[in-house]
Amino acid sequence: MTNAISIHNFNQSKVRTKIFDGKIYFCGKDVCEAIAIKNSKDALQRLTKGVVIADLPTAGGIQQAKFINEPNLYKIVLQSRKPQAEPFVNWVCNEVLPSIRKTGAYAAAPKADSWEVSDADLIRVLHNWHATKNKKETEEFRRLHAEIDMLRQKLSEVKKIVQ
Repeated sequence: MTNAISIHNFNQSKVRTKIFDGKIYFCGKDVCEAIAIKNSKDALQRLTKGVVIADLPTAGGIQQAKFINEPNLYKIVLQSRKPQAEPFVNWVCNEVLPSIRKTGAYAAAPKADSWEVSDADLIRVLHNWHATKNKKETEEFRRLHAEIDMLRQKLSEVKKIVQ
C-alpha cells in the first residue's frame, strides 16, 4: 500500500486516487461530487466490497475517506441518471484507466504551446516515478531530466544572445 495520493481533474472537479495493493481506488466523495450526487454518504454506504477507508490530508487536517475500487466506481456512475455521469464514464474509461494501465500514472496532456516544465509538473513526474519504483522508468526519468537540464542551459544561452 502506498501513501501517495494523485489528483486528477474532471471538468471543474478534482478526483483523488490512491493505489492499494497495486490497484487504483477512487475517492468516493470526489466521484459523487463529479457526477452531481449530493448524498455521497448514502451512495457509498450501499457498497460492501472494494471499499478502503484511508487517511486523507485536507486543509482541516487528516480526515478519513472512503476509496472505492474500479468495479464500485462503475456501479456508482452507471447507476446514476445524472447527465454528468456519461462524460465522467467516458473520461475514466478513455483517458484515466488506459493511461494508468499503460504508464502506471495519469497526467493530463500539457498545453501545446507550453514548452517550459513547471515545478508542479516536475513534482508530479517525481511522484509518479517514486510510486512506480520501476528501473526502466527510473532510467527514462533520468534521461529526460538530463535533457531538461540541457534545454534549460540552451535557453539561458539564447536569452543572453537576445539581450
